[in-house]
Amino acid sequence: TLTSKLNLTGDSATLTSGSAYVKADNTTGNVLFSGNNATLSGSTFTLKDGSNNTARLTATGLSFTDASGQPIGGVSSTGAITGTSLNITAKNTAGNKTTSTVGATGVTDTVYGTDGKTQVAYSSVGTGGISNTTSLKTTTGKIDTAINQNTSGVGISSTKYDTNNNVTDKTSVSVNGGTSSITSYGNYVYGEDGKATSYNQASMSLNGNTGIVTIKGGSNTAYSTLTLNEAGVALSGKNASLSGSTFTLKDTTNGKTLASLGASGLSIN
Repeated sequence: TLTSKLNLTGDSATLTSGSAYVKADNTTGNVLFSGNNATLSGSTFTLKDGSNNTARLTATGLSFTDASGQPIGGVSSTGAITGTSLNITAKNTAGNKTTSTVGATGVTDTVYGTDGKTQVAYSSVGTGGISNTTSLKTTTGKIDTAINQNTSGVGISSTKYDTNNNVTDKTSVSVNGGTSSITSYGNYVYGEDGKATSYNQASMSLNGNTGIVTIKGGSNTAYSTLTLNEAGVALSGKNASLSGSTFTLKDTTNGKTLASLGASGLSIN
């Protein structure tokens, strides 16, 4: 049979029920209590659940341990936070929302627009690299940007869209050790089916391993190419080409050769 007792003395009062008790100590001015779920002793407050997981609050911080007594998280009085993961969500009255997740292998942050759902910025720093993206509205549509750093090197991209969410122009840059490239597209024209029928393009690629530089410019249907390497210069275009030691002029309307100049002489058709 469980009994409860109240013991009053000149300097304290103690209420006991089974193994649990509460004590008011007039000498120290402290309150103490103890039970299966919680204890307060001095400046330490301890909570335990049925699985023996423990939370302990002291003047220097808050700590958490699992059933085996191993630390699994906490917050110190200096602001230091420990644990296997941390999730933070912040909101404002306008509807914006930001979420942050901290784990043992990385940190991710996501920023949302006023609807709380549309992602406008994202950042991830982890053991696999770094990734940053944005998607921002403009007066003419929106612009998406990205910077990625990983085992493939560094990649940068920027894409503009109109109010119908069609791409208007874009550029991408890739750097990976001894190779790099930059490619741009623009002046898109769309058909009634919503697909791009024509666009312009310009690119440059550098390969330090082979010593080759390639420059290309034109449209999706016709373009010119300039190549530089140890062997010399090569070019290919609608009006002319240079291959080896032969330079050729062509008719831009039908592609026929008009003249050819080589080491052996000049030939005119």
